[in-house]
Amino acid sequence: MADKEFLEYLRQQLEGMKLDSEVYSEYVLGIVQDETTDESEKQEAITDSLNAAFEDDSADNSTKVASFVSECLTKYKDSMEKEKEKQIALKKDTFEKELQAIAAAAESRRNDTSASVAKPTWGDLDEDAEIKKRLVDQFGFQLEEYVEYGEDGRYNAAQLKRNGKKGGKEQAANEDDLLPKNDNKERVCVCVCA
Repeated sequence: MADKEFLEYLRQQLEGMKLDSEVYSEYVLGIVQDETTDESEKQEAITDSLNAAFEDDSADNSTKVASFVSECLTKYKDSMEKEKEKQIALKKDTFEKELQAIAAAAESRRNDTSASVAKPTWGDLDEDAEIKKRLVDQFGFQLEEYVEYGEDGRYNAAQLKRNGKKGGKEQAANEDDLLPKNDNKERVCVCVCA
């Protein structure tokens, strides 16, 4: 699309040659904007049409038309290049604005996540330690095991004691009982039932 400056130039030049600017400006503009024809064909078509518009075939008119056509094509190219540069600058500006918006959103998210992550205070650490202690008291147990090796290299369970929470009784283990007894079910039932 031609810019306003080029259209104004085109109308002034056609009026200066005493031609109808309304009719011929649209015609010339149509030829100039046609991207399927090359430069020489455009120049020939405009020159022939404008020469035919004059009543007399004087050399003076032909010279004016030829210089007008070459100047017109040059100005149109320049206006199109300016238009492309404007579009590129607009796209670049839009891209930079979008990039800044993305960077601002990322910074905002980064600030939001760092603000939302709770940093432990000394009071929180004390509460955590107390909770851990209660859990260990409720579900934990200590195992004291003294294992001796016999002359044949086998384990001899000299003493295996379990210090659990079942009434505070220490239970002696059998020789076959080298691993602690799994009493999770009993402890959970005691906790749930209580």
